[in-house]
Amino acid sequence: MTEQMPISQPPTGMRMIQEKPGSVGRPIAASLCIVDQNLRPVVKGKERNTGEICITGEPVFDGYLGNLNANMESFFLMGNMKWFRTGDVGFIDSDGFLFITGRQKGKFLINNHFFSECFSQSYSLH
Repeated sequence: MTEQMPISQPPTGMRMIQEKPGSVGRPIAASLCIVDQNLRPVVKGKERNTGEICITGEPVFDGYLGNLNANMESFFLMGNMKWFRTGDVGFIDSDGFLFITGRQKGKFLINNHFFSECFSQSYSLH
């Protein structure tokens, strides 16, 4: 999601560690939704309703220059809006706070366990 930082921040004066442990704050600057594997919005406010974090709005870039495949994998239309698929997985709680719980892009499956590319590169160095 580095192409689109920042997308959330804690409210001014809030002590996130004590009040909302694990949260990255409330969405800012762009519209944000969580979608399931079929790119349909999930119900907000329930921790188990995780999905891919997607954003749209003025701060979102138009796409990857000269890379049609990356654009087709990274963007989709919902309603009349173009949404960017961040590759991050998370949920929005009942107070509107965003929690990032994992990463969808850059993962692979070994023996029924998901690993990130970073883990495999680190492991291969040892």
